[in-house]
Amino acid sequence: MPAEDDPMGSRLLLPLMALAALLMSACNLSSSSNATLQPLTQPAASRPVVTITAPRSGDIFPVNEEILISATATDAVGITRVQLIVNGQISKTVTANGETNFSALLDFIPRQPGTVNVQVIAYRSSVASDPAQIQLTIGQLTLVRTPSATPQIIVPTSVFPTANPANPLCRVRTVSNVNLRPGPGTNYNPVLTVIPSGTEIPIIGRLFDNTWWNIRFGSLNGWVSANVVQVLGNCFNIPVIAPPPPPTVPVTFQPPTITPTATQTVTPTLTVTPGLPDLLVTGLTIVGTPNLSLNLEGTPVSVTFSAVITNNGSSGTGQFTNSVLILPDEITQEIGVVGALGPGQSVVQEFTLNFTTAGQRTIQVRADSGGQVIEMSEVNNTGQINVTILPPAL
Repeated sequence: MPAEDDPMGSRLLLPLMALAALLMSACNLSSSSNATLQPLTQPAASRPVVTITAPRSGDIFPVNEEILISATATDAVGITRVQLIVNGQISKTVTANGETNFSALLDFIPRQPGTVNVQVIAYRSSVASDPAQIQLTIGQLTLVRTPSATPQIIVPTSVFPTANPANPLCRVRTVSNVNLRPGPGTNYNPVLTVIPSGTEIPIIGRLFDNTWWNIRFGSLNGWVSANVVQVLGNCFNIPVIAPPPPPTVPVTFQPPTITPTATQTVTPTLTVTPGLPDLLVTGLTIVGTPNLSLNLEGTPVSVTFSAVITNNGSSGTGQFTNSVLILPDEITQEIGVVGALGPGQSVVQEFTLNFTTAGQRTIQVRADSGGQVIEMSEVNNTGQINVTILPPAL
């Protein structure tokens, strides 16, 4: 029978179509509701990031010598500590105070030759960074004792590579076998050891004019001349270190007269060494116990002074003149001429001054008052003492 002739079929089809439309509307409503109620996922806080800036992976170092690892850690919240791990073992931990950008210098000493795996991890409390890691090669040094007291170190030429210009660590690199001395001068003996050519050693101090560098080579702390090493890295913050007292070489001089033409009888034979001399007045005293009171007859008060002048530099001087300035009278007179003064040597010069008026005087002695010697420093050449001349007793 045709559909248009079936009124019962038409009546059943319309309710079915309405029910299907209702079900589709309910499904859309349910999907829209679920999208509205689903929670947003918040991104987790980023972890710290650490990099090793020096040395480079593959660099070679000697056994039993300190290796410095330079690392930089960053974190948006703040770094609390940085840890050095060598071959899977914690070697050193450096604490931080919550800096967002923290630089750390960590050290360890390899005890055996071979390959060493180095890792650095930065922490924000308990949150750790991915490890920064490098591999270093440790070379074996052979120490050979000779019949003399000075050891010689024989190093394979392949142990020390070409210097890494990207390494910011302040260090020296020997360009030949170099003497390590107990002080900044060739007059400091005996030599502590001989550092082999091609060795790189961290710098821990310097002289103010950068002519000598203070280094720690193994267990030895000593000095090397800037003339025989290369300086590498960033050395801006290396401190100036006061050198140990130079060895004293006794020299006897004849005390000069008061006239400017005084001469001494002993002229030491000197060997010029690298560097410059540096003259200082290391002592100025009154000789004896003179009477410092004027008398009624107007006789001058005579006072004899003793000045000690020392060459604290690393090379000898030529001839130079010394003088005394009396203040506040502004009276200057020469006290004598020194023919030459070697490194570490001292000379004693005595001179007598006459006073005719009472009052306090400042006696100021200047070494090399004529500027005849080129020195490491020209601002430390004076020494002074105060003396009070009393009026006559009534």
